[in-house]
Amino acid sequence: MVPKSRRNRLEMAYSSWEPGPNAPHLVYANLEFVGDAVPKGSRLLLRYLDWSLPSWTKEETLSYLKEHQAEFRKCLDWLSADSRVDFGPIKDEDDNGYFRERWEQKAEVKFLQQHGLDHGGVTLAPRSSDPIYPFTGLELDQKKPRDPLDPICWYMLYLLAGYGNVFVRRCRYRKCEKFFCPRTPRKLFCSDSCRALQHAWEEFVKNPKKFHKERAKAMRKNRANRKALKEGQEKVRLRQMKS
Repeated sequence: MVPKSRRNRLEMAYSSWEPGPNAPHLVYANLEFVGDAVPKGSRLLLRYLDWSLPSWTKEETLSYLKEHQAEFRKCLDWLSADSRVDFGPIKDEDDNGYFRERWEQKAEVKFLQQHGLDHGGVTLAPRSSDPIYPFTGLELDQKKPRDPLDPICWYMLYLLAGYGNVFVRRCRYRKCEKFFCPRTPRKLFCSDSCRALQHAWEEFVKNPKKFHKERAKAMRKNRANRKALKEGQEKVRLRQMKS
């Protein structure tokens, strides 16, 4: 079992509905599994899952997370894009059963339903954060998670229930596609570097000849600037030597 003091810290880290860079769904989505090594940046997530599933070993948890990461990323990508579903040609505007059936067949819906609700079940739990007044209200909780994905999906359901959003977006740069927590709705890239690289790629696709011409011009200007800077530094050094 996880010691009580550490368990309390983990509860504080993941019990809030406010998203952030250490949110379990964001951390898991960006983990890089290489062989049998423990992924970098997974320590807090592993401790949280150890508290939720004390019977699972670290090796078993990592193996399960690695096996299902692609499926989880697909679900998270769908949630970050407003959970849209293509129902195909509309047969009848009043045929609600048709839409419901198509919705339930969506792979991402099945995934979130399975790990967020079906596995762990739902129960009423007391909301408690004050040692003097241990019972301050009610909240929904999982009865008993079955696998490491269950607590992570439950956290996403908390965000969806509270805000209708998981506060995660995938970087639009074609060679990055890292998940990140955007500070504003207009932020589409995880970094300025990715934004610049994607812009350069789009300009290249539009007009390769113009792109190469402008890039060559920029490189010549850059070399000239570096040469001028180097010559200026050399002049300063010579003046210092003479004085």
